[in-house]
Amino acid sequence: DEDERQLAASHDFLFERFALASLWYATFDYARLYDQEHPPKKGEDPLPNWLHTNNWMTPAPICSWFGVTCHESNSADGSIDQFNITNNGVRGYVPDEFYKGLTDVTVLDLSHNLFNGT
Repeated sequence: DEDERQLAASHDFLFERFALASLWYATFDYARLYDQEHPPKKGEDPLPNWLHTNNWMTPAPICSWFGVTCHESNSADGSIDQFNITNNGVRGYVPDEFYKGLTDVTVLDLSHNLFNGT
């Protein structure tokens, strides 16, 4: 897929965008594969995954993505201050790239989701 955002390798917030994308793919792909191997039984609802996805993986600035709050001085794109996707039905694991890319985050809330691993 082509990156519609077309950020240069030197872009100030490219690594933050990559960190968020790593979480998306680690959880979205995990849930899709898990569902194929463990389909819900008759009468059961499938487990949710990413109940709210507003602007995720679109060319929109990351500060407009669901769960992302940026520092006021950089409200368009980058410098993430808070990340909160609590109770969003996210399943899978949190990759190292996610933590390494969000160095300025003051609030991180991943609670009430279905993460696995260490």
